[in-house]
Amino acid sequence: MYDTLIGNVRVLDGTGGAEYRASVALADGRIAAIGALPGAQARHIVDGKDLALAPGFIDVHTHDDTNVIRTPGMLPKLSQGVTTVVVGNCGISASPVSLRAEPPDPMNLLGGREDFNYPTFADYTRAIEAAQPAVNVAALVGHTALRSNHMDRLDRAATQDEVLAMREQLRDALAHGAIGLSTGLAYASAIEADTAEVKLLAEALDEFGALYTTHLRSEFAAILEAMQEAFDIALHARVPVVVSHLKCAGAGNWGRTKEVLFKLENAGRLQHVGCDCYPYSASSSTLDLKQVTDEFDIDITWSVPHPEAARRKLSAIAADWGVTLLEAARRLQPAGAVYHNMHEDDVRRVLSHPLTMVGSDGLPNDPMPHPRLWGAFPRVLGHYSRDVGLFPLIQAVHKMTGLSAARFGLADRGLVREGYHADLVLFNPDTVIDRATFAAPVQTAAGIEAVWVNGTLSYHQGQPTGDRAGRWLPRNGDLRASFAAASSPFSGIHAVPIRSLSMSNAPTADKNGITRYGVAGGTGQGGSHMPFARAVAADGWLHVSGQVPMENGEVIEGGTVAQCHRAIQQLLAILKEAGYGPEHVVRCGVWLDDARDFPSFNKVFKEYFGENPPARACVQSSLMVDAKVEIDCVAYKRP
Repeated sequence: MYDTLIGNVRVLDGTGGAEYRASVALADGRIAAIGALPGAQARHIVDGKDLALAPGFIDVHTHDDTNVIRTPGMLPKLSQGVTTVVVGNCGISASPVSLRAEPPDPMNLLGGREDFNYPTFADYTRAIEAAQPAVNVAALVGHTALRSNHMDRLDRAATQDEVLAMREQLRDALAHGAIGLSTGLAYASAIEADTAEVKLLAEALDEFGALYTTHLRSEFAAILEAMQEAFDIALHARVPVVVSHLKCAGAGNWGRTKEVLFKLENAGRLQHVGCDCYPYSASSSTLDLKQVTDEFDIDITWSVPHPEAARRKLSAIAADWGVTLLEAARRLQPAGAVYHNMHEDDVRRVLSHPLTMVGSDGLPNDPMPHPRLWGAFPRVLGHYSRDVGLFPLIQAVHKMTGLSAARFGLADRGLVREGYHADLVLFNPDTVIDRATFAAPVQTAAGIEAVWVNGTLSYHQGQPTGDRAGRWLPRNGDLRASFAAASSPFSGIHAVPIRSLSMSNAPTADKNGITRYGVAGGTGQGGSHMPFARAVAADGWLHVSGQVPMENGEVIEGGTVAQCHRAIQQLLAILKEAGYGPEHVVRCGVWLDDARDFPSFNKVFKEYFGENPPARACVQSSLMVDAKVEIDCVAYKRP
């Protein structure tokens, strides 16, 4: 006897593969069976005719940090079919936080001082478990939150001692299950943090196999430079990077998503990258004087000194007061705003890109929220997939489920697969659509018929059931392997179940679930906690990273040719240890201190791999002191 049987339903399983028709049975919070299931009995039977069943949507970019505890019903997300939220984005998080005054901008987006009650990350996870929200929760740690804990003021760079104190607090959070670090370097509270500060802090991520996510330092004219900074930070930390709400903001920036995505693709050939975006051409945050312009409309959503200004355009307020836009904005602060700062063509280009996941970036504490809070996911399904035809429905679902689960390492979630947690959404593909608008943003979506969270029916026919079954989701081991295995046309790797290499000589996993091959560290640059050589495996794919010319933990002396020989020899040694050979190498990424040395590298490379070697791509980047070369590779051997 099953708990629930969803009969004869159109299954979009989250992999991006072909849909199929089946019955799906749930038992004990998991998907128990998928197939024809003749004669199957269940306590609750749902007719899936004319409906589609997908994995519960995963909102990878939220600011629900305090709301999952204060308003655990989570109706804005549950009503869209969202079953998991990732909090702690844009450098702001509810924990670990010890405030000495009101929360600084933009931490005030998460609530007032009274809402920050979690000085340690363990305090926060216990509060989530006690609240049992209607959705699952995974959490990042915010860079700005850490800065506010250890600095007397935020309009300067941190000292080394302050960064080291932040790093220890980050390590504690990672040890208690945080999935990574987020930054919001565009905000006044973090813009004075230089790249070196973030790199030093991010070093803690490597030890735990966590992620780096970032609200770029600029989404305007300097976006390419900001992207490079993000890639450099992730390379230094040796972890994947997710660019948050990727966009080209500002009228002078419209149309540049072609070059932005080209840069993202190029980075994706050499390191693990991804991005998320929301399906709207307007952004929303606190009122930022740097974004005040007459090039596009700015709507005020709230203002502490002038609450009557909410729901009005900044231009109209300035005209009434007889002042400039900038002066009006100053008088309104602190305040919130919606910026109509994007071009629809750019939104579509980013949203449809294979590296893009969907995240709402909704602001649940805004009294006049951007409609993305209530409508982002149904808008992707109904407007962009069905009505506009931007991509097939199976691809839309993949961007919101399987891809997101793999990128963030959400084990046994994101797919309709036997044995997986029963996070599911049943919707009508013909009627699903967002109803939230800028004028009336607090509206549930149409076409969401039912939502199950861990097997519990939590939303049905437009109403919450009152049964909340969300869970705290700690980081699941080293996220690099699952991130690498996520579908990407630039890596040639498809989303597959992750497993460790099973061979007699394979090292055993450490306490964090990380299986390392190669040099474990040394007394050289980075210290013993920063392994210089490593490989992780995913269903036949082997990802070898960090091969620099080392001996006994130190970078060897010598010119480019000598260092190339040693780096390649080390690469081959790691391959051999993992049971692979040169014939299994599919592609290599090469970092050179001077790109003009690429011909010399190629000559040495062919000595080891023959006259028809695997594909190579080269970038110039001074990543290691005294190292002129660094090599990554991807190899494949049929399991």
